[in-house]
Amino acid sequence: MWHGPFRVAELVSAFADDVFEVEKILNVREGRATRYGRTRREFEVKWKGYPDTTWVDELDLNCGGLLYDFLRERTGRHRFEAMQSHENAEAAEPGG
Repeated sequence: MWHGPFRVAELVSAFADDVFEVEKILNVREGRATRYGRTRREFEVKWKGYPDTTWVDELDLNCGGLLYDFLRERTGRHRFEAMQSHENAEAAEPGG
């Protein structure tokens, strides 16, 4: 199959009018830093109406509310796990 510039332009224009809506953000992964020092973050996204998930760069997402909620919930979960770990360590100490 040939993927010359004209074929790519046809494929791009075929999807130009499609709007993809984020249903849910499932996960995050951090990559290497850019040359400007920003750590690249990608989010695993579940799209409305599509069964598969994809990894999308943070800068390409246009769902600020969902992103904010995901990061806030993730931070809260990490804090809770840290507290649980601390409590378990204290309970395991002799005399504790």
